[in-house]
Amino acid sequence: MILNISHVDKMGDRVNVGLSIGVARTFESNLFASTSVAFSVGKETGLWDNPIDYLSVNLEGGYKFKTGTFFVPFLAIGGSYINAPNTIANSKSSIAITPSAGFNMWFKNSSYGFTTKFGYKLVSNDYMETHKYLTIGIIKKF
Repeated sequence: MILNISHVDKMGDRVNVGLSIGVARTFESNLFASTSVAFSVGKETGLWDNPIDYLSVNLEGGYKFKTGTFFVPFLAIGGSYINAPNTIANSKSSIAITPSAGFNMWFKNSSYGFTTKFGYKLVSNDYMETHKYLTIGIIKKF
């Protein structure tokens, strides 16, 4: 069944600004597991309007490449639960497969660093669009 629903109803405007909070655990083999929740926070920014309330719960696993420097690239694959869009009556939540790539960059002599990740969410139904995402943030080693 193909639904005739607009892109704006499924994803809002071209850019959704949100907040992502998560935790990750890296193992001695450089494999890692992480979980996070992402949600929209920017409704009207002056650059765009965003009518959708976005909520995604994510779980992924991946590999961090040993570089011997402060720069640590990684690849990951995971899954997401994406809440039904508030802009479509009687819509359903989606499940997504999420391949991604990024890097961590550690500040010198510190347990803090910077992280960024670019990914793609391949969704399971017609109520949400397959979409790209970019996260940036601050990380801390424990």
